[in-house]
Amino acid sequence: MLYALIVVFAIAALIVIGLLFQIIGLKRDERRFPAPGRLIDTGGHKLHLYEAGSGSPAVVLESGISASSLNWRRVQAEVWDGAIFASNRARHRH
Repeated sequence: MLYALIVVFAIAALIVIGLLFQIIGLKRDERRFPAPGRLIDTGGHKLHLYEAGSGSPAVVLESGISASSLNWRRVQAEVWDGAIFASNRARHRH
């Protein structure tokens, strides 16, 4: 019984250590490698927006299911000469 309790405690400790390592790594990467573009407050949520060009009409590129605005960077320059915006879905990290 004591052995099983030690094993469960060790597994729980490893999970907590792994979670802390992941959280610290994400925060560190966000500081070291900021996403291009800017964050816009949309009423409590921050939306990442990458914009290129100017003029009108403007074109907005929507990212797919698990894609981000970074997927559109190569396309933006070749698709449109005017203003073009790529954004992430709500609650999707950049």
